Amino acid sequence: MSIGLIGLILFFAGISMMFGLSEILGAFIAGIMLADIHDVRPLKCLTVPVRDLFLPIFFISFGISINLEKGVIYALFFVLIVWGVLSKWIVGRVEGRIYGLTRVQANEAGFSLAPRGKFSILFTALLNGAISLFVGLYIFVSAIVGIILFRFSEYLAEKTEKILTKVLADEKKEE
Repeated sequence: MSIGLIGLILFFAGISMMFGLSEILGAFIAGIMLADIHDVRPLKCLTVPVRDLFLPIFFISFGISINLEKGVIYALFFVLIVWGVLSKWIVGRVEGRIYGLTRVQANEAGFSLAPRGKFSILFTALLNGAISLFVGLYIFVSAIVGIILFRFSEYLAEKTEKILTKVLADEKKEE
């Protein structure tokens, strides 16, 4: 079974490379196909130890590929980070309220949804040049911001609700 799994992964990685795409994308497609198996536990027993062994090497390789000397458009970068975090917070807050969460719980859900870049990092292998630098930095910064927001989401949710309550109360007084 393990030789067949390795063969399938290498086959799809090779097909992907033949079309000028990243071998990572081919392996990802093989994984999606294998997800339809009724009992994936044996496959996970084979793949998780290998993933845990090579994941640090992958991140070192990813970090090395980010060349800060190529330059970044910082204004656009800042706008994208703020938009990514703000849009996730709004979606979490609105959907949380629709689902029936309290305002504080909905705020916490919004802060918990901040992008953390886990999946996006796979697609940077498809990019090159300045866009690769931009996307790599975006993933890195949004992952750090997302982790911090997730860690302090309860505190931020309570503070945000107090501020929103005060602002909305002040607006009602002015009317």
